[in-house]
Amino acid sequence: MTIRKERTIFKIPKKVPNSQDLLDRAFKRASKSINLSFKPNTPSYIKARKRENYRIQVVNDYLINKLEEIVKSFPSIDNLHPFYNELLDILVKKDTLKINLGSLGGTIHILKKIAKEIKSKIRKSNIPEEIARYRLHFYGRISSIIKKLNSQLIFLEECRYKFKKIPSFNIEGPVIVIAGYPNVGKSSLIRLISSAKPKIDYYPFTTKNLFVGHQVIKGTKFQIIDTPGLLDRSIDQRNNIELQAIIALKYLADKIIYIFDASGNSGYSIKDQLKLFNELTELFSTIPIITCLNKIDLATFDELSTDFLSKIQFKISTFTKEGIESLSKHIFI
Repeated sequence: MTIRKERTIFKIPKKVPNSQDLLDRAFKRASKSINLSFKPNTPSYIKARKRENYRIQVVNDYLINKLEEIVKSFPSIDNLHPFYNELLDILVKKDTLKINLGSLGGTIHILKKIAKEIKSKIRKSNIPEEIARYRLHFYGRISSIIKKLNSQLIFLEECRYKFKKIPSFNIEGPVIVIAGYPNVGKSSLIRLISSAKPKIDYYPFTTKNLFVGHQVIKGTKFQIIDTPGLLDRSIDQRNNIELQAIIALKYLADKIIYIFDASGNSGYSIKDQLKLFNELTELFSTIPIITCLNKIDLATFDELSTDFLSKIQFKISTFTKEGIESLSKHIFI
């Protein structure tokens, strides 16, 4: 097994305010921060210049810093691990996200340009009333610009909310994915081979939760993942989004354990189980797949064909725990 060396962390962005919130906070900060001192007999126009320039600077700095903070809080799309990159594209479309983040970057450039332009006019004026009007003109222009950015800010906040639903995996460690039809014993196997109670996580595009177990062998932390709603029914029953979500798993899994039910109690025939197995084998052709026949304590082997049994690597029972130890040794190598 090749253990990944890179450390990839999927960042959840900070909350994105709307345009009115940004402006309200910026103007409030400017109105509260005037505490300038002047020498006696300082001309009124000099006081006006310093006062209005200071207000402009406070507002502009706040808006620029907040926009930069929003952009930087989003994950760097081009540097994401392929698993997260794939999920991100399904959730929000990467190109659309890039365009909206780019709009914020373009706005930062415009804000700097306007502030420089207004400050130049203030520097040339000796009339306090005119200087005050320049500052108000600046407020009006940047308000218009920030308000036009509102749809982008709303979109980015919606993205942030969706990102919270992306499961957090330790990408640098080996990942074992459990596959097979419902009721074949996937969650039971995870409980048996995990060192602690599996945690429940969310995976987009399915109404069911992930079950994530962990095991530490010789200092290496393995993650064992059951994916209800994903690798548990035929590929031809999927829509495009579900299929893409499944494909994303190929960037995550180091090994796949496919579980067959030998008893027939799951409600799925061996024929159906083989069909799904063959589909997953083709879809995940670069990933080793370990085949397990579960519920052997309930199986009637005379009813199972020699051809089918030849595909099975491990015969186990998650009820009696028969075969679990030898399977675990094979998994965690």
